[in-house]
Amino acid sequence: RFDGNRVVGYTGDGIHIAGSRNRVTRNVFRGSSGASRGPVLSNSDKNIIASNWITRHHRGVAIANTSSTNTVFGNEIYSNVTGVVLANNAGNNTRIIRNRIYASTTNGILIPGGLYARFQNNVIYGNTPYGVRIDGASLSNRFINNILLSNGGVGLTNAGTGTWWEYNDSFGHTNEYRNTVALYNSNANVSVNPVFSNASAFNFH
Repeated sequence: RFDGNRVVGYTGDGIHIAGSRNRVTRNVFRGSSGASRGPVLSNSDKNIIASNWITRHHRGVAIANTSSTNTVFGNEIYSNVTGVVLANNAGNNTRIIRNRIYASTTNGILIPGGLYARFQNNVIYGNTPYGVRIDGASLSNRFINNILLSNGGVGLTNAGTGTWWEYNDSFGHTNEYRNTVALYNSNANVSVNPVFSNASAFNFH
C-alpha cells in the first residue's frame, strides 16, 4: 500500500506498478517536466488508484500493456498534458469512476489502444483541444453518466470500434462530437449546462 505521500519534482514516474493488488491512495503526485507521468500501471492487474491529487505530468494516470481489472476512483487529475491514458491493449474490466479531470493542455482522456474499460460519473472540464479522444485501435469502451463541460475544441472524438456513449452530458465545447467511426450505442445523452458553483475556479459542486 502506498498511502499519504507527497511525491514531487520528478522527471520520470511518480510510481510505476508492474505487480497486482496494490493500493495507491491519498497521495500528491506533482511532476516537474513534460516527460513525467504520475501513477503508471504496466502489465498490472487488480490495483486501486484512489483519492490522489495528480498534476503537472505528460500523462497524469497511465494504464498500459494489457493491464486489467484496475480501479481509478475519486482522483483530482488536473493541469497535465493528458489526464488519463489507456494504451497498448490495457483496460479489460477497468473502471475509471468519479474522477475530476480538468485543465489538461491536450486531452482529458486519451485512449489510443484501450479496450473494454468503463468510464462513469467523471467530470471532464476545460481540457484543450479534446475532452475525450478515442483512437482507432480502441475497442468497446463504455462512457456512462459523465459530464463534459467547456473543453476547448471537441467534447468527444471517436475513431474506436464499439464505443458505448450513454447518459452523458456534453456541453459548451466548440464542437460536441467529431466521430470518424459511428458510436456503437448512443442513448439518452444530453447537452445541458450542469451549472456548477464555479467551474472556472474548479468548484464542481
